[in-house]
Amino acid sequence: MFGLPRTNHRPRNVRLDTLVRLRWLAVFGQVAAVLVVHFGLEFDVPIWPCLAVIALAALLNVVLRVGFPQTEWLEPDRAAYLLGFDIAELAALLYLTGGLENPFSFLLLGPVLISATALPPRMTLLLGVFAVLCATVLIFFHYQLPWESEEPAQLPETYVVGVWLSILLAIGYIGVYTWQVAEEARQLWMRWPRRSLCWRASSISRNSTGSPRRRRTNSARRSQPSPWSYAKSSARSTPIRLMPRM
Repeated sequence: MFGLPRTNHRPRNVRLDTLVRLRWLAVFGQVAAVLVVHFGLEFDVPIWPCLAVIALAALLNVVLRVGFPQTEWLEPDRAAYLLGFDIAELAALLYLTGGLENPFSFLLLGPVLISATALPPRMTLLLGVFAVLCATVLIFFHYQLPWESEEPAQLPETYVVGVWLSILLAIGYIGVYTWQVAEEARQLWMRWPRRSLCWRASSISRNSTGSPRRRRTNSARRSQPSPWSYAKSSARSTPIRLMPRM
């Protein structure tokens, strides 16, 4: 499909520490965004429910950090569960802060792109469908977008449908493109040890035996006598005659 190479024989997994670090980055960013909107811009944001949802992600990170070794490589299904949790957590925050009217709704692409680079296509497809399903629910069910209380924001439905369509197309196109680039890089990385071994073997054989052309040239040089050898042989075969004194 889409002219992509098969990957049935290539393992695809991700390290636990990578997902934990990315989730910490998301937690800090979400906390900063909520605090800035509530206290800096003075918009009406349900701050405590938002912080409670973010605290769930932080609690999951603490449990993973304490209970599991960070150098462990996760199986594709377990990594997909963690990325699915990230999609659900972000969807809950968007539900509390305006749904698809929130400009941060495009962050739903993040877990899908991570899956496209590190997990099998089947897992990426399932996560993409889950993200689209969450975006579809957010069209109809969400709190009001945080705005000035005197003039609440009223975005047309056409705009919201356009945002939903752009998220759908971005998940499909960018996901496939990211998957193909990551797969080509993985193939190149797997072929490199074979190429290096072949290069070392050929260099060793050349250094030990030499090339066929060089061997032929050396044998030809050894078979042809030099002019100095002719001179030496002629000098040995010619008798020396002594001239009598007059």
